[in-house]
Formats: sequence, structure tokens, C-alpha cells
Amino acid sequence: MSGTIAAPASITRTQLGLSVPVTVVAGAVAPPPPGIPPYPLATNPGEIWYLTYVAGVLSWLQATMPVAPALTVAAISGVAAGAPLTVSGAYFNDSPTAFDYSLDGGLTWLPASGVTVGGGAFSFVIAAGLAAGEYTVQVRPLDAPLAVGVSNSFIVTGNALTVTAPSTGASGTALLVAGTVWPISDAVQIALGTSATVAPTSGYVAAASNGGVLSGSLTPGSAGTYYVWANDTVTALTAVSGPVAVT
Repeated sequence: MSGTIAAPASITRTQLGLSVPVTVVAGAVAPPPPGIPPYPLATNPGEIWYLTYVAGVLSWLQATMPVAPALTVAAISGVAAGAPLTVSGAYFNDSPTAFDYSLDGGLTWLPASGVTVGGGAFSFVIAAGLAAGEYTVQVRPLDAPLAVGVSNSFIVTGNALTVTAPSTGASGTALLVAGTVWPISDAVQIALGTSATVAPTSGYVAAASNGGVLSGSLTPGSAGTYYVWANDTVTALTAVSGPVAVT
């Protein structure tokens, strides 16, 4: 064997601890440090042991490797609908000053406000709180957007009901209705009305619910301006859509 088994210029977290086979054909072997097996092995983040062959002797050397920034989010629990929500966690190998967060799996990112950061820890507050439902929060530092931390799945308790409908429609043609309900087990009825402030007293039909996501259809019998009303039959909570112009 000849030459040098050199440490790589960089190493990812998933590579730490991987071994590289070495065949000794000549020379004496210098023993590795205590506890280190006879192959390259990362003992700490940012550290790797490797072998060199110089003047007939294999020797163990140590090198430090760059480690990517990382972020974790602390567990969240006991959240009430509409109450300010504090999000906190820790960061590593980075010095962030600003963060953003996502509540929809990373599709949309919002700037975190009221951020406190230092000593490897961060926190910020979602002042407006969240509607009732089930969530996870993703957080990332702005200077290292790939270092995304994800919270546990948590429940925001409270009652909630929404309903939407198309802004236009035709007489005699079904309008597709959508919405959400919390708790997800609650039964919801929907009906067409002509007022945005007074719910109809009849004409309700059951909306389908799939895990709290509502769907259904209602058919206007004549032209005019209508509103779709939804009623949670368990909590008596109501919701109303925007106006639907039917021709």
C-alpha cells in the first residue's frame, strides 16, 4: 500500500461513521486511539479519524469536518383556539437571527415575529393563535432554509365551522359547497338562504364530512342572490358563505 488515505474535504451527517476498507500490504500499523476501531469513524459531530501511510507506517490522524446547521422544535401541547401560541426550540452549528414558519407542510412560509434567540435556543409567538384543528409547525432559520425543524402533531381545542360556495351559479344547477368543522365528528347541515345575517329556518340537508372536511351541494330554484348557511348540529355553531349570484 502506498500514498495517503486523506480525509475528505467535507462530509454530510449521513456519511458520519461509514467505514472505508484498507488493505495493509507492508509496514507497521500504529494503534488507533482508545475506543476507536481500526477503520475511519466519526466519534463526534464534525470529527473523523483516518489513516495515513508514510515511510512504511500506517498512522491514525484526526480531522474536523464542517457540519450542516440543524434545528429542532420543542413539543407543543395544551393549545386553545385563538390563544397566542409560543413556538420554541434549539439550533445547532448556526447563528440565526430570523426565522419563518409553516403550518401547511412547507407550502406556505410566514415570517416569525417577536423572536428571542441566543445560547442555541429560540422562541417566537404566533400572536393571533390558531383555529381549532390538528397541526404541526415547521420552522427554519432564514440564513439556512434547508435546516427545517418540525414539531409534534398537536391539537388546538375549540369549536370551529366554515363554509364556502361559488360566487355565481345558475337556476336549477347544483352549487358545490365546501367547508370545515371541528370537532371533526360533529354532524353539519347546510341550506340556502337569502340573507347574510339571518339563517334560514328550513331546507337543510346533511353535508358529507371526511375528517372534518365538508362537502355537499344545493340547488337554487330561481335567480337571485343567495348565501349558503351551515349549522353544527352538536354545538349549534353557524357559518355563512359569501354571496352567490344566481342567474
